[in-house]
Amino acid sequence: MRVRSVVIVASIAAAAATGTTFVAVAEPAVAEPAAAGKATAYDFNGDGYADVVTATPKATVGGQTSAGNLVVSYGSATGTSTARAAVLSQSSANVPGASEAGDQFGAQTVSGDVDGDGYDDLVVTAPGEAVAGHTNAGAVTILWGGASGLGKTATALSNTADDPGFGRDVAIGDLDGDGGANLAVLADRKILTYADGLSRTTPAAPTAVTGGLAGVSARSFVTGAFTKSGSEGLVVVGSADECDASACPWLGYYTGGPGGVTYRSNLSTGAHVAAAAAGDINADGYDDLITGQAGLFPDGVDDPSGGAGYVTIRYGHPDGPGKIDTVNYSQGTYGIPGADEAGDGFGSALAVGDMTGDGIDDIAVGTPFETVDGVKNTGSAYVMKGGDYGVDLGTNIRYQSYAGVPGASEANDYFGSDVSLVDANGDGHAELVVAARGEDVNAGSTSDGANWVIPASGESLSRTGNKSFSADDFGLTFTDRQFGSVLSD
Repeated sequence: MRVRSVVIVASIAAAAATGTTFVAVAEPAVAEPAAAGKATAYDFNGDGYADVVTATPKATVGGQTSAGNLVVSYGSATGTSTARAAVLSQSSANVPGASEAGDQFGAQTVSGDVDGDGYDDLVVTAPGEAVAGHTNAGAVTILWGGASGLGKTATALSNTADDPGFGRDVAIGDLDGDGGANLAVLADRKILTYADGLSRTTPAAPTAVTGGLAGVSARSFVTGAFTKSGSEGLVVVGSADECDASACPWLGYYTGGPGGVTYRSNLSTGAHVAAAAAGDINADGYDDLITGQAGLFPDGVDDPSGGAGYVTIRYGHPDGPGKIDTVNYSQGTYGIPGADEAGDGFGSALAVGDMTGDGIDDIAVGTPFETVDGVKNTGSAYVMKGGDYGVDLGTNIRYQSYAGVPGASEANDYFGSDVSLVDANGDGHAELVVAARGEDVNAGSTSDGANWVIPASGESLSRTGNKSFSADDFGLTFTDRQFGSVLSD
């Protein structure tokens, strides 16, 4: 389908095509920062509104295929707008490095105040970056927040290729319990943790954590206050290199503390985890671990969804997540729309935020291979509401042929390939942000990609004020590069 494009000033388009920094129409308003260490999540310019980050690691920049870039859409009382946005890449002024083919800048992003100045910062990975002649050594760049937003200053963390796979994923949490935000970087068989108050000029060397990772191929991780110990923990998603089964899912649980990050146990039940998130779904003060098992199951492993995919909540506890309650949800669960159908991919993407405004975290779930009205792989997205006793009834669902959602359901759109929950209009209700990596926008294309922002009202997603945008709306001229395929954690 085609997504409506907003007309952009021509002079902006030329700058965007080269990957240089630009701000459409007007820069974000200069604001006083929040108190040190108290930045609003995703608020890069300190104006009290969260900002939306959509990354395109396959973007062509300056003729370099899959160099990667990202768009920051600044929030306001009216939400996001293409008139308040910036495109950033390694070709932008003040961003270290250079846009090179295959860098995939923006493959993973995470937001948090890692220097404690009251502005959120954006940490961006480029897993294809070559270092000292080593291909795919990886790079991590911190785009520092400030009164004018992102892109004014940035720092590249050092990687001498001693840590292959540097930046496979990034996460932020208070891992040492001192109240500051620690950056954690995932590498090949290693977690690198940085002290809070990270320097912009000479970041201190990280501490390497290798416990539990011998013989494990780690893919991603998430932080959360699972135990209320005062320090956040980590959960690493990966697979073991050797085991008795044909595939060996691995879900490593680590605790934090003043003495550092320590491996505790493997929480895996044998099902492959496609996505993970953390948040307090039942309002008990413990963060809960949420994982999506999107339909790949080794022989002999129970699959309650029949291949459709399901979401597991391991509730927080002083002894770690899942020590008391573990609950599975799928489209076959009462109160969740739809039906379990093999290959739907329910749980392929996850995000946590407060859509309902009740102070309790809700769960966004991507189902990119969902068939809607007979259209295969068009995709859908759900929001499962949290409550005092866990997930509440009344799950919201959206897809492109749903009333109020721009566009139409078409085959292989993969609506729900990534999801996020961000309160960009400051009304206390997080908007649902959805990526559709297979959306066709330009004639003859099959995977231009696009994003949707769906606001919430009361306890439900709204049918009004829904917005969609694609590369064209920001003056970007590439096609078939899956625009906005990565949303910030």
